[in-house]
Amino acid sequence: MKTYKSIKSRIILYLLPGLIFILFLFGYFIHWAIEFGLRNHAEQILLIQANNLENRFLISKIDDLNKIDFILDSMQINNLISDAKITAIFNKKSNKIIQYSNLPEGVINSFIPLTHTTSLYQIGKPILNDPILLLYYPIGENWIILEHPIHVTFYGSRIVTYSMFFFLPAIALLIGFIIYYSLNKVLKPVSQAIQTAQSITTGDLQRRLKETGNDDEIDILIKTFNQMIERIDIGFKKLAQFTSNVAHELRTPITIIRGEIELALKSAHTPEEKNLFLSVLDEIKYLSKVIENLLLFSRLENENIELEKFELGLLEIIQKLKDRFKKLTIQKNIDIKIEANCNRTVFVDLALVKELFSILFDNAIKYSHENSTINITLYCEKDYCHVIFMDHCEGIPHGEEEKIFDRFYQINQIKSNPKSGSGLGLAIAKRIATLHGGKIFAENVDGTGCAFHVLIPIALYD
Repeated sequence: MKTYKSIKSRIILYLLPGLIFILFLFGYFIHWAIEFGLRNHAEQILLIQANNLENRFLISKIDDLNKIDFILDSMQINNLISDAKITAIFNKKSNKIIQYSNLPEGVINSFIPLTHTTSLYQIGKPILNDPILLLYYPIGENWIILEHPIHVTFYGSRIVTYSMFFFLPAIALLIGFIIYYSLNKVLKPVSQAIQTAQSITTGDLQRRLKETGNDDEIDILIKTFNQMIERIDIGFKKLAQFTSNVAHELRTPITIIRGEIELALKSAHTPEEKNLFLSVLDEIKYLSKVIENLLLFSRLENENIELEKFELGLLEIIQKLKDRFKKLTIQKNIDIKIEANCNRTVFVDLALVKELFSILFDNAIKYSHENSTINITLYCEKDYCHVIFMDHCEGIPHGEEEKIFDRFYQINQIKSNPKSGSGLGLAIAKRIATLHGGKIFAENVDGTGCAFHVLIPIALYD
């Protein structure tokens, strides 16, 4: 399964951008709320300080700027000046200014209000540098200018803002991991069900998916799937039983008919009669072979089948079968070459393995061109003995390399061929290979023909 198409990946892709956006809005809201609250707090401090100054000025009735220092010193002594700092005092009448901070005079003058009202200004941006909150407070003919460094009051807000942008990717990844972990745990039964379902074959229908026991939607789906497999298994068993019964019922009459035809062939008086009996006998032999294959396939599909395994060498089996098919190779002038590079033994049922390779010999000779060569190669590949039958034929149509191992399946171009079989041979070969823990597959060889590969596990104690 491709990762980007999985349910977990899609849910994360759907949820994560929204969660990141919500986190961003939440962080921005917290920043704005802290900034708003702390700014209001700073404004209150400045206004309280301005009121204290106004009261002292009104009580002292001092308009001369040169005498104002006396009032400020007395306020400092009596702790009447809080965190707010006096920036400057400006007298509108004399247009004279006295500074008490390092703030440039041009900056102070640029913010002096035109009207005689209290005004509040902010110099600088809270995120980029340390801003100052300036309060222009009119007292008589004077403007009292107070400042409060916002970097103190905005410290918490700035931490929230910086942290939000710095940790947002990490938080997003953490949330994504939590979502993925949660989905992985929730969908774990689905992954296990997929693996089990993919391993179930027509010869292994007794396997079932493991139920979660949670009685949720996934558990119901698994139970439904198991019930479907149960019905399919029952259907296959009935079909196999029917096939076996039919084959058994046909076996005896076909044998009797064959005996009668062979007897009639011996007493044929004319060439026409002889040819007729030979033609019928060929058809009887074909039917007998089909019946034998049906019975063999039914036996191989029995889940309780027991193999009589012995330690053998595949090369010896293949060489004996080569001699057995010698008559057919002579008729088509086909040469069989065997190349063996593996002397390891296998643990197999002799009768079944002989049947497997007999099927491959028969197919290779049947469909190879006349005056061609069949190359058989045997070599060791990891824990397997690998046998390759390479013939010279028309090849297998693209996309049908796996279908030819299905029961009764025949390639369209050979269905009308009188030499074609019943479509059971390769299905039997595949079942035999599977019963031995091996496998079989076919591939086309460009411009040459096709190759059948058989892999049988090497004997464990060899």
